[in-house]
Amino acid sequence: MTHTRRTILGALPAVAAASQTARAAASSWKPKIGVLARYTENNIEFTREAGFKSLELVCSAKSRMDATTVTDQDLEKIKKLVKDAGYVCKNCGRSAKDEENLCNPTKL
Repeated sequence: MTHTRRTILGALPAVAAASQTARAAASSWKPKIGVLARYTENNIEFTREAGFKSLELVCSAKSRMDATTVTDQDLEKIKKLVKDAGYVCKNCGRSAKDEENLCNPTKL
């Protein structure tokens, strides 16, 4: 198969259109599955505003939700911030608005 200047130049508009379509499709992809984040009020607010379906808060050592240092007052504040979630998983601690998004849901 021989490529001439004419065939190459003739194909350029089609290639440009195809790449522009692919670029537009890639930039419009916005997953709304869930977020894994450290506990901060800003992270909770971002998750809510962005429309994500679930939020899992990290409860590791030396984090703001460290099980050895978190107080009942801290937990009450966190509950108020995530109250729109509606449900929390008894197994993994993930919260969600709908119980079908959790493996072992309990109402908040």
